[in-house]
Amino acid sequence: MDDKKIIINASPEKSKVKVLKSLRQIVKFSNNINDYDLFSVVDTYTPKQNDLFFSIIANVYEQHSNTIVFTSEKMRKIMAYERHESPKQFGEFLDKSFMKFMAIQEKTLSIDEKTGDKILTRRHLFQVVEINLNTLECKVQVDPEFINLFNNLENWTRFSLLQYTRLRSMYSKRLYRYLKQYRTIGKRSFTVDEFKEKLHISKSYKPGNIDQRILIPAIEELAAIFFNLKVDKIYAKGKKGRKLASYLFTWRKEQKNRKDINVNKILDKSIAIYYIRQNQYLSAEQKFEAIDRYKGLRAGTTAKIYQHDHPQTFFIEKAKKNGSRGLFVREDLNVVDNYSLSDLKSVVLIYERMNKEALLLRDDMSDLVELEIKLIKRQLANWIAHMQKDPNFEKSLNVPKEDTIVNRLFNHKLFDIFQVSNTDFKLDDAEIDRIRFNVGMQVRDEFAQFKNLKNKIIVDDFDNFFQDDDLSDINYDLPGTNYDLLDGN
Repeated sequence: MDDKKIIINASPEKSKVKVLKSLRQIVKFSNNINDYDLFSVVDTYTPKQNDLFFSIIANVYEQHSNTIVFTSEKMRKIMAYERHESPKQFGEFLDKSFMKFMAIQEKTLSIDEKTGDKILTRRHLFQVVEINLNTLECKVQVDPEFINLFNNLENWTRFSLLQYTRLRSMYSKRLYRYLKQYRTIGKRSFTVDEFKEKLHISKSYKPGNIDQRILIPAIEELAAIFFNLKVDKIYAKGKKGRKLASYLFTWRKEQKNRKDINVNKILDKSIAIYYIRQNQYLSAEQKFEAIDRYKGLRAGTTAKIYQHDHPQTFFIEKAKKNGSRGLFVREDLNVVDNYSLSDLKSVVLIYERMNKEALLLRDDMSDLVELEIKLIKRQLANWIAHMQKDPNFEKSLNVPKEDTIVNRLFNHKLFDIFQVSNTDFKLDDAEIDRIRFNVGMQVRDEFAQFKNLKNKIIVDDFDNFFQDDDLSDINYDLPGTNYDLLDGN
C-alpha cells in the first residue's frame, strides 16, 4: 500500500457545474485504480454503498473538474436500488454513503514544476459531495488531483453497471473488476498472496476455505458474464511436496470493439443463461446454482423447476399459469412492447442464434415466432408513423435488412404493398396467421438443420449483439407511435 503513486494533473482546470440529464451505465476508469489498488476501502462498505460509489464513478468519466449534478431517482435506477423505501429513507442512505465517500483518500506523487522536487500529498477523492435534503438533488466533484484517473484515458478498465450491481457477493464484485481489466485477453493470474490481498481475504483462510467460501460461489456468479469461465490452481514444488502458488482464471475473450452500453435486460438475461448452461467446466448442479444466483432465487429453486416441472424452455422458467395475461410463454418477454425497435430486434436475433444451435425448446420456438411478428409489425408501424409526419419520407424509404427470419420471408412483399397503400396499409388476421405459419416452419427447419449436423462447432460471437444496430431509415421510434395500428381489428 505504501508504494501507491499517481501522476497527477499538472495544471488545474476551470470547474463548471454540469447538470446530467441522463446517467451513464458504463464504468470506465484508469487501470491505475486496479494496479495500485486505489480506493479499496469502498470494498469494506455495504454492497449497495459500493454500487453507489461505482455508479458515481461511471458519471464522473470525462467530466474533468466539473461539478456534476444529478437527481437521486436517476441514480437509484441505474444502481438498481430495489428496496422499497421512501424518498426520505433513500436520502438518509445517500447521506450515510456520502459521509463515507468524503473520507476516501490516497497519497499522490507530484513534481514541483520549478524545483523538480517530488511532493507526496494525501488528498481526498471527492472535493464536493452534496445532497439537497428537500429535492434529493446531488452534487459531486472529483478533486482535481485525481481527474486523470477518469479523463483522457490511454489504458482503462470498463464494465457494465447492469452486470456489476446484480452481483451479490463482495468477493464476486472485486474479482469481476479485476477480470474485466483483462476482458480482451481472456486470462488473469494471481499469486495466492496477491489474490488474498486484492479480494480482502482473511490471511487465516486455507485453500479449502477459499474454495468453498469464495472461489466456487464467485465462479458460479460470474459464469453468467464470462463465457466458459474457469479457474485452475497452479502448484509449485515446496519443501514438503506441492504447494499452491497461484490461481489462473480463463474465459472466452471479448472483442475490443464490444459495446455493452445499449444492453437491455432480456438480452442480458438470455445471454447470461446461455453462458451458464453452455459452460463446459460447470457440473449440472453448479449450473442450476449459478442460475439461482443470477436470478436471485433461493438455492435449489432452478433444480426443482427442472426436475419437477420439465419446462419446455432453454431458460428453465416456470410454466405459464392458466389465465395469466401476456402473449409469451416466457413471461418476462412481455416487456418488449416497451422496447425500442433496435432492442426488440436484438432479442429476435439472440433467439434465432440459439435456435440455429438447436437449443430452443417448444415454448421458446413459440415465443420466437411471436417476437418475429412483433418485429415486422413494429417496422411497418414505424414506416406509417414517419409517413404521417413527413410525406416525403417515402423517397428515402429502404427495406430493412434481411437478417431475421420474418424480414427474409416477407420484406419485399410487405414493402411493395406499403408503397402502394402507404398510411392505409393494415395487416388483417389472415395475413398475420400466414406470417405466423411460415415463420414457424422456418424456425423448425433451422433447428433441424443444426440437429442433423455431424460436427457441431459452436463459436461464441455474442459481441455483435452489444453493438449499435444499423436500422437504416428506421433507426429510432417516434414518440407516441401506436404499434397496434397494423392489426386488422
